[in-house]
Amino acid sequence: HITGQPLGFLIWPEPTAPEILLYHLGDTASSYDMKMAKELWAPPMAIVGLGGAPDLPHDMDPDEASLAVEWLGVSHVVPMHFWPPSGDAQRFASAVARRSPGVSVHVMSNNDELMLGSTLTGRKRTLTVRPARETAAIG
Repeated sequence: HITGQPLGFLIWPEPTAPEILLYHLGDTASSYDMKMAKELWAPPMAIVGLGGAPDLPHDMDPDEASLAVEWLGVSHVVPMHFWPPSGDAQRFASAVARRSPGVSVHVMSNNDELMLGSTLTGRKRTLTVRPARETAAIG
């Protein structure tokens, strides 16, 4: 893998809310920082990079990404950066089911939406997947 420093983003539903909505792992491999994130913030959901286009460096393979899910202890996960024809998303879902039973894997396509709830604020947010070269949006 070609990786830099481990880097992820903790995303809150509201600027003043103490409840973390999700942990976006960014472009990284597994690291012990993920275990620390579980202990300190216990995010309920993660966006995990795996696979990638065949001619580009990629994040984690499906098995390593499932280890990251286990270390994070999340209940929901969305894979990102996978190349659809590769089958990585399906292998990832199977690996998560073996390693972390009960975790929901949400494989999304362009313009799919996933409703995210907030138990503290009672508000719902939508995670929308945008086409390549655009960013995911939370609104």
